[in-house]
Amino acid sequence: MMLRLVQKNRILARSALQRYFSDKEIPDTYFMTGTQSFDTLVTDANIFVDKTLLMHEILKSKNQAILFTRPRRWGKTLNLNMIKNFFEADVDKKTGVISYKTKSKQDLFKKLKIQDAYLSFDPITNKREKTRSINCLGSFPVISLRFKGTVSNQTLSSIYSAMIAPAFKEHSYLLNVKNILFGNSRILFETYVCDETINNADLSNSLEVLIEAIYKHYERKVILLIDEYDRNLMNLASIKSPLYADALNLIRDILNPIKELENKLQFTVLTGGSIIVKSDIFTELNHFDHDSVMSSRYPEFFGFTEDEVDGLIAKVLEFNPKIKYQNIKNSISEIYNGYHIEGKIIYNPWSIMNCLQRLYLNRDDPFSKFWANSGNMEIINDALKKLVSIKKVENLFLNGYTDFTYNDGFQIENIYMDEEYLLSFLVDAGYLTHIGNDMFKIPNNEVKNHFYNVLMKNWLKKIDKGLNFNELIKLNVENCEEYAEAFQQNILDKVGIFRANERTFQIFIIQSYIGCTYKNHTYNIEKNITQGKGINILFKPVKDRATNAILLEIKLASVENDINSIGNGYSQMFEKKNTNYLLEIAEKKINSYWTKFNLRAAVFSKLYSKNTWVLNIHEVILTKEGLDKAVKTYNKELHAGEKMINFFKSIEGTQVKEIKK
Repeated sequence: MMLRLVQKNRILARSALQRYFSDKEIPDTYFMTGTQSFDTLVTDANIFVDKTLLMHEILKSKNQAILFTRPRRWGKTLNLNMIKNFFEADVDKKTGVISYKTKSKQDLFKKLKIQDAYLSFDPITNKREKTRSINCLGSFPVISLRFKGTVSNQTLSSIYSAMIAPAFKEHSYLLNVKNILFGNSRILFETYVCDETINNADLSNSLEVLIEAIYKHYERKVILLIDEYDRNLMNLASIKSPLYADALNLIRDILNPIKELENKLQFTVLTGGSIIVKSDIFTELNHFDHDSVMSSRYPEFFGFTEDEVDGLIAKVLEFNPKIKYQNIKNSISEIYNGYHIEGKIIYNPWSIMNCLQRLYLNRDDPFSKFWANSGNMEIINDALKKLVSIKKVENLFLNGYTDFTYNDGFQIENIYMDEEYLLSFLVDAGYLTHIGNDMFKIPNNEVKNHFYNVLMKNWLKKIDKGLNFNELIKLNVENCEEYAEAFQQNILDKVGIFRANERTFQIFIIQSYIGCTYKNHTYNIEKNITQGKGINILFKPVKDRATNAILLEIKLASVENDINSIGNGYSQMFEKKNTNYLLEIAEKKINSYWTKFNLRAAVFSKLYSKNTWVLNIHEVILTKEGLDKAVKTYNKELHAGEKMINFFKSIEGTQVKEIKK
């Protein structure tokens, strides 16, 4: 793939990037993250990832219709807009006069791969095919529809007519052309242009009328582009709307001309999130191709490849040389990497562009959950609540991967009845990626964190609605007995089945706390407060509800009553500077009401022979002065393992407590 990056009055310095970048004068250098206009992006942005060879591949495939299903924010809308700009013929919007010679959009494609003016056309070995692709620029009438409507209290006909109306208005010049529109067809056109009410019968015929009229005027086959074909259906499903079934039938009727008028269509390209409508619209089409994350002829055209990400990072380094390439690449690979499509590693472009933009502008938190936070998970959460058996989903929670048979094409109601349909939906939606055979995993840390924080929370509520935050916060010396049995049955036994390693165990237990957080709690949770091995939870007291700050380290031990695990838990608090962090934030004026500091080590061990858990909890309670002294005098060599207990006892005013359950 080639990256075309535009920079003001500057020629690229690195020869290695010549196959990726070209130059163009622009007023300022900036990112245009989120734009869905191809011409705006090419004209004004300083960074542009060139996907123009997609047009050549579509022509070469000779498919009558292609459905591209990809996760949200993967460039589907932008690619359709690119296709429209490339193929659309010039026409006078008042008179309807067509001009195939002017090719007003050809400047947009100069120096891009499809134009073959800047780079060699290496991917195309056949000269005739190359010429055919270029000659198609500005040569066809195009109908572009976008079904990304918002759910409202309007009728279905009002919702869908509002989404179809822009296409009729774009071609309203046909009303001024003689011998094209007559009778009911003309009335329908005028109704759309004037934003009047459309009934269901006329709505079902709308696309057919539009295709017939345009085909008649141009005397050429029409290119049909439909973006987000399933979006409104998903919106209706997410709110459990009773209109969903009617909408499913209506969209089938609207799209029926794809099949009935295929002799008047050059080709049709649809995009969506999932092939949830496996109806005769698609199954009876000749030369139909469903291109997805599971099976793709075009994996590099949606999302960013490894080479593209490397090139983007290199370009940002030119703007901001203080940034270290390897540090950025390692962080990006760890947080955003992981989608496996036809042997290629693909990054979601939304997170990459937002991350690089923040790095370029020196903004805070450049490695945020950009993609994960951009979507709604209500359908998935609802399915988790309704499914009777979710053993494979539970395996995913515990290990980060699971096995199941992927289903290509299903009705949305299937995900509420069978967990394999839900997992298939998670693949389509970008929350899982295929790693071989029937194995799937959570693709990267961005998705993993979101997955645990959102989905696991609802699963925990499902398994025991009575297990809430206020019970979990009682993981201390005095109240351990009160909740231990429920905690074991609903949380620990789930982990024990899989004999998870320590890190998986820690994540699971910590998510149990976070997942059970209720609004009326006495502590705010901060997890994973420093980088390093293991995970901690910091319980920050809510003013007027609690005064003790609690730092919890959770360990998994293979030996019952292992005092060394207790001591090592305490040691890690100091080694990872968690105690330093606790002391630092305690000094802030806003936290002046924090009077005591509980350092708590909880060691879980499972006796497999008896199928029971043993829980050892050790806690030291320090004053602020005591914590300060502990931080300053801690020595790894002197205070390892069980010696930590004596270390705490040497600090004046410290309380030491221990309980076994």
